[in-house]
Amino acid sequence: MSCGVESSSTWNSIPIAGVDFLESTNFYLAIWDQGADGELTVNNFKARYGCGEPDLCSLSVGDPEVSCVVDGIYSVTVPIDGVNAQYSAIDLNALTISEDICLGNIGEGGAISGSFVLTYNEGTNYNIDIVASGEPTLECTDPFNPTQCTGNVQGTSPVTTVVTAGDESVCIGNTVQLSATPSGGTWSGDNVSASGLFDAAGLTAGPYEVTYTFTDNTGCSFNDVATVTVVSSPDADELEDVTACDNYTLPSLSAVINTGQEPEVQGHNCLLVM
Repeated sequence: MSCGVESSSTWNSIPIAGVDFLESTNFYLAIWDQGADGELTVNNFKARYGCGEPDLCSLSVGDPEVSCVVDGIYSVTVPIDGVNAQYSAIDLNALTISEDICLGNIGEGGAISGSFVLTYNEGTNYNIDIVASGEPTLECTDPFNPTQCTGNVQGTSPVTTVVTAGDESVCIGNTVQLSATPSGGTWSGDNVSASGLFDAAGLTAGPYEVTYTFTDNTGCSFNDVATVTVVSSPDADELEDVTACDNYTLPSLSAVINTGQEPEVQGHNCLLVM
């Protein structure tokens, strides 16, 4: 019925302008006896959208999940919830975009959620439109209101943090403090503490690799590998350069010093004799 107009026994409509009924909404219907004769009866009432009981789409776009950069590429995952349409993700700057998603109706057992995955070059920001198709190519519902079922997410590209771990050398039985940039990361591997103190006690001579890992404020981790060279105590040879650790006595030290050359103290408590 229209407001103030007496109803017949057939279906009558009450238009409500500007309401799309895509969200839960409360409306109140007042019915009164037009003739005040006590002969008013209501035996059926139905609420619907438009004529012909059309299918309505509905879309809700969730927060995107941005991956870390790997080999210059990152990905964005966009979750969606909705019904009754074929949905597409669109971004001209994307390298790849996952396939369209067909969402049905929970009352009919169809999927009502899904997600898109898009990939980008590092340094390329994302600006993703989610739209419902007015002419679905999949076996999806052709919705009455596709232009009302859209969404957008956008954001900036994550960046790679360059990590540099410095190589070091140390004599058997000694320790050496490793260094790396940026600061604030942690070390891992055999014979090294989280703070980067490498202990060569009980080791044999040779190279040892340890890893420095830095995690940025987005939770992405980057690392670099440092090589620590453990030096043994060799037999002295006056004809060659000899590196001796602080707990080793060079048997030919006096002979070398008599050549007039001064011994030079190197790092890590080692004595280099030329």
